[in-house]
Amino acid sequence: MRTEKKILVVEDDPHINELIFNLLTTRGYSVASAVTGEEAVEYVKSKTPDLVVLDLLLPKLDGWDVCKVLRGAGAKTAKVPILIVSVLSRFDSVIEDPELTNVSFFSKPFESADLVKEVDRILDESRQ
Repeated sequence: MRTEKKILVVEDDPHINELIFNLLTTRGYSVASAVTGEEAVEYVKSKTPDLVVLDLLLPKLDGWDVCKVLRGAGAKTAKVPILIVSVLSRFDSVIEDPELTNVSFFSKPFESADLVKEVDRILDESRQ
């Protein structure tokens, strides 16, 4: 049941944050949002969402660093799937880092329906 799934959206652009928040809420997910990497790390450590939708270009603690902190913070956060949604077209540094597991990528700009399908796919896979 989708309402049981918690998703954290981490995006500093308020329009994109609101768009993703509304898309996923309408789909029946329980959604929280953060605008900084620090807020994201704090939330994930305390609430353990089922998925983090993460922008890379964040102020101070960027998305790459958020991934590294969450993967190094212990087993509880290490298993939370991360969907990076970014305008950056190259993800080689994440793919080549063996510590950054369970990370998927989605490019901006995106079609709303495609993003929702990707979120559904990741959450369906994480149930298995």
